[in-house]
Amino acid sequence: MVRLSLRPTPVATRVRPAELSERALGLAMLAPMALVLLLVVGYPLVDALWLSLHRVNLTHPEQGQPFIGLSNYLYAFGAHGVLALAVSYPLLYGRLGRAGTGARAAVRRIAQRAIQGNLGRA
Repeated sequence: MVRLSLRPTPVATRVRPAELSERALGLAMLAPMALVLLLVVGYPLVDALWLSLHRVNLTHPEQGQPFIGLSNYLYAFGAHGVLALAVSYPLLYGRLGRAGTGARAAVRRIAQRAIQGNLGRA
């Protein structure tokens, strides 16, 4: 008499030792480079993000670096921010073309005040 079973036949799922050691060797050879890449790329990115959240005055380092949050980003990307001026300044300066030096000097003064942070003041 023949017995029939409804259970599936077990399939070998073990990885052969030669394949496992080759895979482990590949990971072991990639790990140092991945660590170096993480340090070379990751640390400056994290440091730049951290620094962007602080006020830094390179002319007076004794003032420290107080935390200011997203104020630097509001200053850069705001409606009257430095980035808006950086885009509009070349366009305006190019439009002036051969206009008098007084108009160019006025645009240059506005740009200098914006860079110094005195754009809102007269």
